[in-house]
Amino acid sequence: EFVTDRDTLEQNQAIQWLERTLGQKLFGISLWQLILAFLIIVVGTFIRRLLQTYVEAKIAALFEKTKATWDDMLFEAIRRPLNAFIMMGAIHIAAFILVFRIERFPSNFIGKSYTVCLGIIIIWGVYRLVDVVANYLDEVLSKDDTELRGQFTPLATRAMRIFIVVIGSLTVLATIGVNVNGLIGGLA
Repeated sequence: EFVTDRDTLEQNQAIQWLERTLGQKLFGISLWQLILAFLIIVVGTFIRRLLQTYVEAKIAALFEKTKATWDDMLFEAIRRPLNAFIMMGAIHIAAFILVFRIERFPSNFIGKSYTVCLGIIIIWGVYRLVDVVANYLDEVLSKDDTELRGQFTPLATRAMRIFIVVIGSLTVLATIGVNVNGLIGGLA
């Protein structure tokens, strides 16, 4: 088939119309940015839903076949933070696309907000893992002496959770540029 000048002209006009339409701005944001950000959120939601529906169901079925309880607890502990991580990543990418080329917007704000959100999700995930570790330690310690079951778990769980929240929070603050030396000195 031959591409005629008329076909080329129509294609160029269509491209120009598309560029004009998608280049229009709403609150300083191009239409193409809004559409792309929306599509990224939709894809993130789809991936999260796919993960929940298929992958989590397969892993849960696999762990239910084992006699150990720690693997079920481990799966439950990381499931929700992982879902939050996927959605936070999609929202972060969409936000970056929305503020792309906005001159008044501080460029490092998106990066710092991502770091803070990622830090919170990691702290949340590790915080949830404390129960798994405490349960495992309780089983190991009470294997020889059943009277020890549950004796150390509440105190150890509380101490580990406080440690995780304090160290995690200080790490997140230091990562985004906050001087934590005074806070660390106050804790000592």
